[in-house]
Amino acid sequence: MPLESLRLKPHHIAGAACGLDALALLSATGYCETGALPLGLYAVLAPVLLLGGVILYQLTMRLYRDDRRRQRRAERVSRLDKIQERRKAQ
Repeated sequence: MPLESLRLKPHHIAGAACGLDALALLSATGYCETGALPLGLYAVLAPVLLLGGVILYQLTMRLYRDDRRRQRRAERVSRLDKIQERRKAQ
């Protein structure tokens, strides 16, 4: 994958998107408080941004857990391979 050449993993991207989503919500809150954003539009925008943040957070955590599970499996396989090599050498 091209992302792996940059050492970026999908959960890094989802985490950054979640952070941007939170920043957009804070920005929208500021515009609403100054009167630049109508309250009705903010009432529609805020739940959408919050839901987006929740979905991105869940996606991030699922990707992170899957990545860690894959790493643990690879470590377990390498340990078992080393044990088998030692048994064959004896």
